[in-house]
Amino acid sequence: MKLDRRIRRVLSALVAAVLVLTAGWRFALAQDSGERAYIEPGTSVYLLMVALIDHSAHRIWEAGYEDVITGREWQTLEKYAVQLVASGTVLSLGGTGVADPGRVAAPAWRRFSEDMTDAASAALLAIQEQDQRALEDADVAILEACEACHAVFKPEAPTEGISHIPHYDYF
Repeated sequence: MKLDRRIRRVLSALVAAVLVLTAGWRFALAQDSGERAYIEPGTSVYLLMVALIDHSAHRIWEAGYEDVITGREWQTLEKYAVQLVASGTVLSLGGTGVADPGRVAAPAWRRFSEDMTDAASAALLAIQEQDQRALEDADVAILEACEACHAVFKPEAPTEGISHIPHYDYF
């Protein structure tokens, strides 16, 4: 079991390294060729928040209140943590919403995206190590990152007619 976790961590680190190197290489090629450096998101930031970030974060937060997390639950949480880590990058790109270009232009937007990614990465590590105490600490960091960003960029009620539906993947 412990070996499996080590192998998963090593594989995760290798995949992350390959992705970072590939992204840097693609970015350099794009700059030289005049090609776009990234694919623009096809949704608004708000839709990304409701459908992916909010949902993943809530699943991770809920785990912090459980007395015991089982093996299967750890696997499920890992999926949500990976989604949350990846969402930070996508979030930093903006979206199709009316306010999205202004958000992305603000330096604080990138900082908040990085804060969420860092907190989600801490949650992913805690989950991979099956360390519930570290997961609780990461939960707090995720919540603080989300609340800080929302205080600046989204202090009002939800918009775009989209609302959070808890556990929509169970329908």
